[in-house]
Amino acid sequence: MHPSDIIFNAPADTDAVLIAAAVAGDRLSFEILVRRHSPALYRYAGSMLRDDGDAADAVQDTLVSAWRNLSSFRGDAAVSTWLFAICESRLIGGTERLTLVGLLD
Repeated sequence: MHPSDIIFNAPADTDAVLIAAAVAGDRLSFEILVRRHSPALYRYAGSMLRDDGDAADAVQDTLVSAWRNLSSFRGDAAVSTWLFAICESRLIGGTERLTLVGLLD
């Protein structure tokens, strides 16, 4: 097992610890969250959008929003659920420039 497997594939319950550390200013903790959740967010955005570039933009917007709002994470749900909710909001809110598959055809 590679050391990065331990860091980036750790159990989801470590996500809340990473959020708390990121809120306290630990950028590496947020980087670990980004590396852990970006692939799934990208697959989700990609399934909703026709363009890989738009999907990448949606994920970047999601992660920037998450960074800016770290302190608003309440822990009521998993970090992944929170990130997917932000992503969904970005996808729905961005329909004026992004084409959702099947909705705007």
